[in-house]
Amino acid sequence: MKIRRRLALGAAAAALALGGMLVAAVPAVAATPPGGGDGPHAQSVYDGSDPAVTGCSADARVIYQHALLTPSGATTAGLMQIEYSPSCGTNWVRSYWPNASDVQWKSIERDSDGYGVVSDDYYAGWTYTYQVWAPGCVAAQASIGAAPLPGATPIASWSVDVC
Repeated sequence: MKIRRRLALGAAAAALALGGMLVAAVPAVAATPPGGGDGPHAQSVYDGSDPAVTGCSADARVIYQHALLTPSGATTAGLMQIEYSPSCGTNWVRSYWPNASDVQWKSIERDSDGYGVVSDDYYAGWTYTYQVWAPGCVAAQASIGAAPLPGATPIASWSVDVC
């Protein structure tokens, strides 16, 4: 698995770069798309769908994980993950943040054609994006902020390409 990191960390850049990264050797690929989905670049019925509703989350694996640190960089406050479903050939971003007054903003897109999904949730706990069928690389981003993101200064932020 090849990983190209694009970090957008603001003041916590060094802390996030050192903060707990786990990478498993699971490819983010699938052989053929299972039909067409919604949107101009949709290649699969799974594009833009809920991994829990479609059953894709049943065999999901974490293929990339990154700790999100407090602004001071002193402690881990949250977690961002890229999940992969071998049976569906899909990926999505999952995040955990303990404060419901902050927004969890996440996106994932397929590198081959730019098809992607975005999610922003004011919720304490785990949240996730809808999924994209990923026959190659995916680019994922996540930010936590006290104001709507993107655009506001994030509390914590992370970005990665996974192939």
